[in-house]
Amino acid sequence: MPDLFGTMTGGYERFRRELTKAKDLGIELIILIEGSISIIEDGIEHSNRRGTSILKQLHTIWRKYDVPFYCFSGNELTARYEMSRFIVNTYASIGYAAIEKIKKK
Repeated sequence: MPDLFGTMTGGYERFRRELTKAKDLGIELIILIEGSISIIEDGIEHSNRRGTSILKQLHTIWRKYDVPFYCFSGNELTARYEMSRFIVNTYASIGYAAIEKIKKK
């Protein structure tokens, strides 16, 4: 959560430039978050931003830059495992689609 809140506050201008550049280059991005929507909404200690504000910002990024976000909750090990499965399955589906496209040629 501290990384998310840091990126969405003090690091946001740099992140926004990266989002714009990726969009201009046709690069698809996703945001993976180690924590639930409820945890984001609750916010974190020592942040000037409310969690609900961060969540609204994530939804705006999704709409404006076509960069979806996905939340993975549970303990640290479970969340990281779920994230890794998501990544593997996402890239596997991209690979399968590419193979099918080549077969059709």
